[in-house]
Amino acid sequence: MIKKIKIENFAIIDSLEATFTDGLNVITGETGSGKSLILNAIDILFGGYLSINFLRNKEKKLEILGQFQFEGENLSISRRYFKKKSIYLVNDKKSTKSEIISLSSKLFQFQKQHDSNKLLVSSEHINFLDQYSNNSNDLMTIQKVFIKLNNTNRDLQDTLNNENIY
Repeated sequence: MIKKIKIENFAIIDSLEATFTDGLNVITGETGSGKSLILNAIDILFGGYLSINFLRNKEKKLEILGQFQFEGENLSISRRYFKKKSIYLVNDKKSTKSEIISLSSKLFQFQKQHDSNKLLVSSEHINFLDQYSNNSNDLMTIQKVFIKLNNTNRDLQDTLNNENIY
């Protein structure tokens, strides 16, 4: 869950810090006030395309910092951009773009305005429920038991079929 986002030198944003709480958080404001920029910044934080046009001041570094609660631990992720070079940090240690992208899929599903909406795909609903339940160990156990049950049923059917032959 996202706890805080800090954005510096990004488009019309000189400096912004937003704190989020448990439950529903709503970002409101007039047209052109920067609501979508916050979402763009989160996308860029997790490896999204960063256009040079997003730099408010090209002589200063751009920094986007996100603080998250993940599996009971605090997690800090940042992306810094200065002089055509991006640096990713996870808990203040250098990271790669591919590691950040992989991590993002564990933290949330990011749905932009014109993306196809997975929420409407009924086959995805069980995956959302599984992710939300945060019981991956239980799911693995159930999956192993299910496979074992199927194998046992197949063995039983094979045995019954063999008895019918004799």
